[in-house]
Amino acid sequence: MKYHIVKSIGKIFIFFLWLILILILAECVVRVYEYFVAQKNPLISSLNNQPPWSYSQVTSKDTLQSTEKLPSPDMSQWYSNRLEFFLQLDENDRQLFASFYQISILIKDRNKREKKIYLPEPDTTNYFDDELLTALEKEIPDINHSAFSKYYASFTVGNRTISDLVLYYPAKIENHGMFVCGYKTKDSHTKKTKDENNIWEIPYFEYKKHAQLYSHEFHTNNFGFRDEDVAVPKLPDVFRIVCIGGSTTEEGPTEQETYPNITEKLLSEQFHEQYRIEVINAGIPGITANKLWLRLPDYLLMEPNLIIYCEGTNDITHILLPYWLNHLNGIKKILIQSKLCRNIFPLFFLPHDIQIQSDISKDILSQIEKIQKYLQRKGVLFAVMSIPAPNYSSMTWQEKDYFQFVTKKWWGGDFINYRMYSHVLNIYNKLLNEKFNNRNILYIPMYEMFQNEPPSYFNDLCHQKLEGIQKKSELAMPYLVKYIEEHLGKS
Repeated sequence: MKYHIVKSIGKIFIFFLWLILILILAECVVRVYEYFVAQKNPLISSLNNQPPWSYSQVTSKDTLQSTEKLPSPDMSQWYSNRLEFFLQLDENDRQLFASFYQISILIKDRNKREKKIYLPEPDTTNYFDDELLTALEKEIPDINHSAFSKYYASFTVGNRTISDLVLYYPAKIENHGMFVCGYKTKDSHTKKTKDENNIWEIPYFEYKKHAQLYSHEFHTNNFGFRDEDVAVPKLPDVFRIVCIGGSTTEEGPTEQETYPNITEKLLSEQFHEQYRIEVINAGIPGITANKLWLRLPDYLLMEPNLIIYCEGTNDITHILLPYWLNHLNGIKKILIQSKLCRNIFPLFFLPHDIQIQSDISKDILSQIEKIQKYLQRKGVLFAVMSIPAPNYSSMTWQEKDYFQFVTKKWWGGDFINYRMYSHVLNIYNKLLNEKFNNRNILYIPMYEMFQNEPPSYFNDLCHQKLEGIQKKSELAMPYLVKYIEEHLGKS
């Protein structure tokens, strides 16, 4: 009896030993295969080790200022418009506003002698002392309910000089007695970032106005976006569309080959006898939903009739996926170290779909809803475009290897897999459709339509080649034409 037990244990031990050896061998095979793919796949070789999208970050020596065609917005209006928007935010968004804009903000009630201060970072130097507050009080004229704003390139108080300071006194009666002051925070980190990348005012949030790269076909307009200058006030016969989003909105080999500019050309041909159509490219690489919400006052300064929202990739790849993968528990935390497991069972490492839906709704859709409701109050039309992506099921093996490679190399390292992204994006686009596909909002099903298009239209999980960008504009046309006609009474 004892002999049979020992024999059985021995067999089990040998079985698991062989299983471990087979798994180790399979792990080695996967690693060798990935190395072979990186060296031999012609699609990967064609990249020449460069990112598969137009890269706009360069050092300051490669930048220069372009000749201004139209003036940039008045700085007093530019900042007071932001501070007016700031006053309508809740406490959480106010703190994010200060952090994203890198601006220190004071709200002071002159009647109740109360004040509240928002700093970009906890360790940011606070200059709102009694000496500065006394000086600011003297700057506000003796007014009742008239709005007042003033911008100071430099403001001197005592032996200190504060740069980029704006003083704003709102006109609304409910804010009577309250004034808001903000100034740009210029710490060493900000200076270093700006020196290294001179085209950015704030990296991945705001470009400098009228900046240009001579090493690429790239320049910004009088509002700090990659397009021609925008005339404000807008002419009465102009129907203006502003496209907001990330690099998939901004991208294109040249300025005229972006989806907003191609769409403008197509719409102008459609409505040339009725309306003058302008489509503004306001895409910013790397921007996320909460940042798009807080940049809304800048978009509205361009006096749009319609805003088209197209973003989600940055939220998924830079926020949600890293968060989920950094909070794995138990066996998942161990198994994700294996390339074999990540390649065969990538969806195993994602949360349950119910949790994915909850996080998308909380982190992304809630921000889009804020934008939609605010625009509705302002009388601006709103459209939402789902995010197109290459269809994994229609790819060749060579294409699958390529998209897996570029996803790992440029979108989050070894742990993020294209199939993970594709699964989450599919859930995101379905939720987007359910929430925003109604009478008042235009929903453009770009993701759904691109499922029938070849993966070769894409450079990576979201960026497109020129033929893909052109197709994107063409597919959007029927939806935009119908929506514009309905709202202009031309149907």
